[in-house]
Amino acid sequence: MLGLSVLATGLMPISARGQGHHQSGVIGQVFLYACPVVTQGVTCDFPYQTTITIATIKGRFVTRLLTAADGRFTVLLKPDVYVFIPKGAGRSGLPHADPLVMPVIKK
Repeated sequence: MLGLSVLATGLMPISARGQGHHQSGVIGQVFLYACPVVTQGVTCDFPYQTTITIATIKGRFVTRLLTAADGRFTVLLKPDVYVFIPKGAGRSGLPHADPLVMPVIKK
């Protein structure tokens, strides 16, 4: 079984100031779950490099990013509700991924 997920607990709001504008954003990491059977003491989640498309909840494209080799990413976003769509989302093949809806708030 292979599954791809953006670690929800790993997504955290960030705050940055640049050119007088206050923005928020997200720090996250993508993992690949790759164990057909869960065995005690065996790690099944592995950091995974992939492309993530980010859109507003209304479907407007915002940006696309490539995660680092360890699956980590940081993206600055204005406060709104966004959909994070890892490559492979919506298809039946493997690895399988589900979009993640996440509000980004002003910190």
